[in-house]
Parts: sequence; structure tokens; C-alpha cells
Amino acid sequence: MKSYTIELTELEDGKVHLVRRCDGFNALELLGILYESLHDIIRQIRGDAPIYDTIERQVVKNKEHDD
Repeated sequence: MKSYTIELTELEDGKVHLVRRCDGFNALELLGILYESLHDIIRQIRGDAPIYDTIERQVVKNKEHDD
């Protein structure tokens, strides 16, 4: 199984730490994945995101700001 992971963490001092991990995809495959992700996010903003067979999005809320 191939995977590509992006982890962006904002540190307490305000700096940002970015980790990208590619396990098995070549550069052209990554460009395709990122291109589709970009357009998916734009469609979400517009409110017309397509229906996929399988898609998983995970949102983790900051407990300090949860009401």
C-alpha cells in the first residue's frame, strides 16, 4: 500500500513544523494527488464538493476552544 502524509504543526512559540512523508508514490503521482486535493478544497469552499466512493477527512478541534 502506498501513502502520502502531510503533517503541519503550529508550535507554542508560533513557529510552524512541516513533515511530509512519501511512501511509494512518484513525483507525477504526487502532483496528481495534490492537484485533485487543491480542487477538492476549492469545491468544498464553494459548497459543490463531489461525492466519492470513499473519502476520509479528519478534523481535530482544539479542546481549549471547544464550546
